[in-house]
Amino acid sequence: MQYIFMDDFAIYNGKRVDLRGKMTEISNSMKDIKEFEGMVSMPRFSQPVDISNVPRTQTLATYISKASTRIPDFEQTAFHDPFLIAYSSGTTGTPKCIVHSVGGATLSAAKEGKVHRGMTADSVALQYTTTGWIMYFSSVMNLLGGSRVILYDGSPFQPDLKTFVRMIGEQKVTKFGTSPRWMHELQKNGINPKEVTDLSNLKVVTSTGMVLSDQLFEWFYDSGFPAHVHLANIAGGTDLVSVVSYYQERMLTFNFRLAVLDR
Repeated sequence: MQYIFMDDFAIYNGKRVDLRGKMTEISNSMKDIKEFEGMVSMPRFSQPVDISNVPRTQTLATYISKASTRIPDFEQTAFHDPFLIAYSSGTTGTPKCIVHSVGGATLSAAKEGKVHRGMTADSVALQYTTTGWIMYFSSVMNLLGGSRVILYDGSPFQPDLKTFVRMIGEQKVTKFGTSPRWMHELQKNGINPKEVTDLSNLKVVTSTGMVLSDQLFEWFYDSGFPAHVHLANIAGGTDLVSVVSYYQERMLTFNFRLAVLDR
């Protein structure tokens, strides 16, 4: 039995996007899948929109109303059972889908959060990302270490460039993940986060998605953020369902070369 849960609308950069056409397309394309029970429309706003013309689709309220008090049956999964599908970015061609296992993804996330990042119950993580990126999985899995995770929906530039910055301070974020583009916009507009909000709790800022320039690196330490904050340039690894730093990437490559030489 399979259901697909999907928002009826999306909002980004102040624009509303109607997703009912996409819901119809998905539902029609699943008509030959016998396990598919239908779509569940999740309201983006307080009042759900009309989905009567979307085939095999019900509102979230209708779906919940059918719930019973019976405790569902749970089956133990194997380490190698499929867990999630991650899609590559498509920079080298058509995006490829990569199936990750339950044990592999969980073990990788636990290693990354607890060993590499030192995430604990005292940590607060905020990673700006879309749900389709591997960084979303990396963000959510900080829960394994007992950390508090903040999920942000929308543009970090709305309603103004300082709003998102203030949230970092107000939520006492200790580990913040962003992109060079975000830092570039702040630098270009003369906004220094350490002058906007209290960043005394912030320990690490990670940057990924594109190359971090020397100019942004210098701005980060000279003007943008407090001196105690560690700036880490990382890379999201869709094929690894993990995130690695530049140093870790070099070590992985070095160890691989050693293994090849040993052969």
